[in-house]
Amino acid sequence: MRRLLFFTLLLPALVQAQLTLVTDLNSGAEDGFDCFNCIDQVSVKTGLGILTVATSADNGKELMLISEDELTLVKDINPGSDDGRVDFLKKREGLVYFSAKEPTNGSAVWVTDGTEAGTTMFFDPDPTNESRNITGFEFGADGALYVVLQDELFRLADGETTMVAEDVTLSASNDNFSGAGITPYQTGVAFFSNEDNFFGGGLFLATDTLRQLGAIDGLSDFDQGFGLREVNGNLLFSLNSTREARIGSYVYDAAADTLTRYLTTDGDGFFISRWYPMTDSLELGLIDGDYYSFDGLNEPTLFFDGAGITTVASRSIPSLKVDSLLFLQTDGGIFNDSRLVVTNGTVEGTATIVEGNQVRTVSNLVTAGGYVFFATRAGTRGPIPFYRYEIATGELEEIFEAPEREDNRSYNLQLIGVRDGLLYLSVLADTEIGRELYSIDPGVEIVSVFGGQRAPELELEMTSETFTVVAERTGNATLSVYDLSGQLLEQREVPVNTAERLSAFSGLRIYYFTYEGRVAVRKVVGGR
Repeated sequence: MRRLLFFTLLLPALVQAQLTLVTDLNSGAEDGFDCFNCIDQVSVKTGLGILTVATSADNGKELMLISEDELTLVKDINPGSDDGRVDFLKKREGLVYFSAKEPTNGSAVWVTDGTEAGTTMFFDPDPTNESRNITGFEFGADGALYVVLQDELFRLADGETTMVAEDVTLSASNDNFSGAGITPYQTGVAFFSNEDNFFGGGLFLATDTLRQLGAIDGLSDFDQGFGLREVNGNLLFSLNSTREARIGSYVYDAAADTLTRYLTTDGDGFFISRWYPMTDSLELGLIDGDYYSFDGLNEPTLFFDGAGITTVASRSIPSLKVDSLLFLQTDGGIFNDSRLVVTNGTVEGTATIVEGNQVRTVSNLVTAGGYVFFATRAGTRGPIPFYRYEIATGELEEIFEAPEREDNRSYNLQLIGVRDGLLYLSVLADTEIGRELYSIDPGVEIVSVFGGQRAPELELEMTSETFTVVAERTGNATLSVYDLSGQLLEQREVPVNTAERLSAFSGLRIYYFTYEGRVAVRKVVGGR
């Protein structure tokens, strides 16, 4: 299997970052990008670039690709200026699946490899109806595709389509809380429904049949389940309800086949206003400004005191999961300062990255090459600093400062991702051209090539003209030379413990050495 190995190259400190317009999709004040809370831009990284969704006057809202400092249309699924309604991008085995609508088939699941020719319809649950919309889909633990079309749950397996359930309701992904959605579980998928006429509502497991895992009495159309996920083989979710007796967080114990509501010592429900995934065996929940850990087996425990920090209604709070670490903004609301923290799920492993008067809000966070990138705002006035945080060392560097806007309006920026050595974002930097795609220099060059990951370090000696692979035994090492795009330029066997000359070239090359399971990577600047 091919695996991506990321390299980072520190750029000279004298290089001043610039906010550069990549493209003005609409050649005017119309926005090319949406900004719902500026947190949830639909995008996903692929080998060809970053797939995202943007709007142009000619094509409407469609699937786009960011690559080589350009934004290009992948495919006009709903031809002309009508929107393709692209949503729910999910990466699976090198391909990206998403929901979209074309003129004749209505809402369906599509698949793409990032090219126009490789973008095709994958599954249409109801070809006879053009008006219904997909509200969610997921690949189950059994490999089948499960799709909720309006309020009906369909299952596609081995080319056969089955309608598993009716009256299914899912929380919208853009609600104040994370949508309950559908989650892979056991031999299918689990989901929550508030329809009391649907077996009384509650928690369900769908395979080729349907089984109720747990019921909650008296559910109404106004009750909303959210944050459904598997932890240690059990299921966790929260419920916001019109009745105090139902509000709280719940756990489904698979071994006991029971659904239980967590209660405080006062007998109240633990109302989770935000879930944060840590690992397969640990979840964090925000309760009245305090952070509790949930393992799906024991009672929740307090691990991080938010000191009275509140959650702003109808606002998404940025967070980012990187391996076993969680980056999140603790939200100060209107009157208190915010801070950005990193945690491994323990008190000892929780540290503040940035805080103070300059941090009223934090942008969404993106990661690449061992770094986390973000921006902060103190309000609608003043400059906006952009930061690069190195995960391995904990070092924080300011890489760019957006100047104060003359009209004192917030930039409302949204980071999209790092590609081709640039950090891409959508931002309303100029009201005359609307919200469009910009880039800045992140201060590091993120390069990817194909090879092994986290291999032991190979000892290497290099001068300006030669290199020597150092080893205890004799033999040959493999040298692969790549350019910044990851293209293989040269590959040859070189004897160990012997000085070899560098090839003549100009520009930057990545030298990648392997010998007996060990790896060494060097970035070499040539002028020959």
